[in-house]
Amino acid sequence: MQTVHVKARKSPYSDTQDVERTKVRDEQVSWNVDWPDYEPKQYTSPIVLNNPPWADDPDPKKIQHYNEIDGNIDRTSAMGRYEIDKKTNRPKNPQGRTGCMSVIKLDFLI
Repeated sequence: MQTVHVKARKSPYSDTQDVERTKVRDEQVSWNVDWPDYEPKQYTSPIVLNNPPWADDPDPKKIQHYNEIDGNIDRTSAMGRYEIDKKTNRPKNPQGRTGCMSVIKLDFLI
């Protein structure tokens, strides 16, 4: 089996020293693999908690228009349509599980 999604599963979480991801084995990365007890670590970057104008609200229930243009925000993906997790109302990473569910600042986008 090929090792997949390795960098996105490393701990501690990028730019932190103490945010440890839930361990995801290679065979558990795919969303097609049943893992009912999967509980990814939740993390929100401190800068996002300050509600800067470029960031989404940290509460995912306040975002209603994934996979489409939402006012001035393009929520589509170059990878095509992405799934929304029914429990959390957050987009699922199209590459699979990472062990962390996060809201972060993407420096290369701002």
